[in-house]
Amino acid sequence: MKLDGRIITIPQIRGVLAATKFDGSFRPKFIEVHNTSVPDIKTFNRWKEVGKPTFEQWMKNLASYYAGLGWNSMPHAFVGPDGRIGLGAPFDIRGTHSPSWNGVAIGIETVGEFEREPFAGTLSETALVALVGELHLRLDLAPDQYLKGVRGIHFHKEDTASSHRTCPGKNLDKAKFVRSVVEYMGASNQTHGGEHVEIPLSTQTAETGSLTNEQLTSATWLQGRLNAHGAKLTVDGIVGPATKSAVRAFQQKKGLVADGIAGPLTRAALNKDPS
Repeated sequence: MKLDGRIITIPQIRGVLAATKFDGSFRPKFIEVHNTSVPDIKTFNRWKEVGKPTFEQWMKNLASYYAGLGWNSMPHAFVGPDGRIGLGAPFDIRGTHSPSWNGVAIGIETVGEFEREPFAGTLSETALVALVGELHLRLDLAPDQYLKGVRGIHFHKEDTASSHRTCPGKNLDKAKFVRSVVEYMGASNQTHGGEHVEIPLSTQTAETGSLTNEQLTSATWLQGRLNAHGAKLTVDGIVGPATKSAVRAFQQKKGLVADGIAGPLTRAALNKDPS
């Protein structure tokens, strides 16, 4: 059984998915949402307080149990009530989570018993919306164009072959959840609010013929090179405040315009060996 086993946070989701090729036989058509029921949030939080099992060990124990059942896979991810996400089966292979839809759906488990525990306004909601939103963006899927067994966000209880008739629980309202995912996707696609960007002429005419497309455009390459020059960034493919601050520090060191924008001139300087 393949177990990814990493525990990631919301800012790392996009980097993980960017590195996932989705070029094999598994072609996911939609995302299916589940809840664990056992453990519920109270139990999971107690584990965290006492320090055992850790999230990592819990994931390994799950994989071992599934393997003991004779399964060759498991759900793709587990969203914890602390906002962290445990990665199970790699996103680009068939998971095991639903009687009817393993071959066409990515299965996401959410820790909790949402028949009685709250979902709205929790870290679970924030993380699940982000994960499902980023999966739809990466796979170019529409979360709100629902056709059962074909497309759109699915809940486990919609699989009539399943014995889990309430999963993921009444407190996880599907209509509200789908709206939240759609809103997240819209916000994630707005890189500069639609404003026309005035790009300096020197940037547009920079001599960058020696740089590859990856060196000119990749956020993960940028973060890796900043780290090679002394930064200590998480390579997650997201140009957030920490990355922009590291870019600004590098530009100041190299005598470049310190605007925090890693354009072609800055990337050309980053491509050189650290001095």
